[in-house]
Amino acid sequence: LVFFKEITDQKIRSPRDIMITPGTRRLRGAIPDLEEDPTEARKTKKPELIVSEYPDSVLAEIYRQAWTDFSRKLTMSGRSIVMGFSAQPEAGTTTSICSFALAAVASGSKVICIDANFRRTKLADVFEVDANGPGVGDYLSGDADLDSCIQETSQNVDIIGAGTPPSRISERLSDDRISSMLADLRSKYNYIFIDAPPAVVASESLQLGDRVEATYMVVQANRDERGMIGRFARDFGDLKGDFSGVLLNRIQGTAGGYMRKNHEAMVRYNQTTSRSLGAS
Repeated sequence: LVFFKEITDQKIRSPRDIMITPGTRRLRGAIPDLEEDPTEARKTKKPELIVSEYPDSVLAEIYRQAWTDFSRKLTMSGRSIVMGFSAQPEAGTTTSICSFALAAVASGSKVICIDANFRRTKLADVFEVDANGPGVGDYLSGDADLDSCIQETSQNVDIIGAGTPPSRISERLSDDRISSMLADLRSKYNYIFIDAPPAVVASESLQLGDRVEATYMVVQANRDERGMIGRFARDFGDLKGDFSGVLLNRIQGTAGGYMRKNHEAMVRYNQTTSRSLGAS
């Protein structure tokens, strides 16, 4: 029974499951569940801002490491327009977009994030800017110019929200104006991050994947199954935007064994570094 359960269980639980899933190409990062972070960060109400608000946390360090590796690949290939998406809802796409953006800003890059999830907008609320102001939808409808859609934030990340509620028509995301918008932004920013809706409930992600330069898929551990992830990996692998791999999120069971020692070592090192900088 144990053997039968093992071979029939298709849920992705660990990086190993990603490696054996056809089409996933590369693991962009393995993010532990927030509850397993040994620092105060696990109590945060906004995990999307953990990189800036809890820079000494384990999750912040792992996101920084993932971004360092990812950005190196993007730089080598000359790509800067990046779209994050998931297969199913609530996988953590917005958190990954915000974390990568904040890590990029910390390294000196000029960054903008675009909310292309018209069904469940979130970026504006995370960065505490006007969620119903002019945004992507208004630009695509011709009711607003690009400059009026850009909002500055206290985190030094610029934001283009989804737009005023009447303008959020998903079909417009396949319009050629989205390509014009991205081309204009590319000349002004080092990185452009796009928060896209889940592929299983929205076709917009596939449409956008043909207009960006790179995509990555966020997979929620212990929920998403290999067959579905493999299917979307193949679908996005056929698009113009380079499918750059998978970010495995909310891994459980890392609080014990050698992974716990690694986490504790990160915390001790970061705390020591912070005290040294404060003393100097």
